[in-house]
Amino acid sequence: MRKSKNKKTKTCRHEWVVFSTALQDVCLLVECVKCGLFGTVDDPTEEEWSEAFDAAENPYLWTDQSRVTVRGVPAIRHVVKNPDISDSENTLG
Repeated sequence: MRKSKNKKTKTCRHEWVVFSTALQDVCLLVECVKCGLFGTVDDPTEEEWSEAFDAAENPYLWTDQSRVTVRGVPAIRHVVKNPDISDSENTLG
């Protein structure tokens, strides 16, 4: 993963929320609820890894700022309705 050089990292008082895990990188995925930056908590303990297992359904606040590595801003998601399929098939879920 690449580190971000975004100026927001210096001006925002980040509030990180764990929202998922990255199996291949073995890290926790976090997002700042204030500015939208993404980060990781690298080398989580077994307890932290277990706690994050259901973070996709139950995100939670991460308070140890010193362990977060800022990675970058989220990509803008652009969804377009496909007119050739029914409304019930035009969902993201």
